[in-house]
Amino acid sequence: MDLFLSFLPSWERAQVLVDNYFANFSWLYVSRLLHPPSIPLSTSSRAIPLPNEDLNVIMNDFYPTGNPAEHLSVTDAHRLAVLFMIFQLGTIMDLEKDSVTAASDSELFHLLARAALVADPLTEHTTVSGIQAFVRMWSRILRP
Repeated sequence: MDLFLSFLPSWERAQVLVDNYFANFSWLYVSRLLHPPSIPLSTSSRAIPLPNEDLNVIMNDFYPTGNPAEHLSVTDAHRLAVLFMIFQLGTIMDLEKDSVTAASDSELFHLLARAALVADPLTEHTTVSGIQAFVRMWSRILRP
């Protein structure tokens, strides 16, 4: 699992990618089935399957001192997959990078998320984080 650490971007870059994700992609995961139509979606961050507060907890675990963590265990695999998928989606909308670099970085984060799920297969150990990563992966794979 520690091999993944070398692929974590700097804290500053990670923040940019997370901000891009919430600005441009998080709305895709809002479900009216889980959120009553009588309450406007904007009034509840819980309408998003991975609210910003929950992602902050994941970020703080993988960047405990503002730098990537020094050690990971296999129990971190699903949460790491979520983080890599959010980085992947955030990279797609990164207007700071040229499209070729963004596409390359995006593909790398997608492959890293898939590898993290292989480290702790969903079929053997199902977690909420694993499903969150899989849903984001599914939307990426099925796009035209």
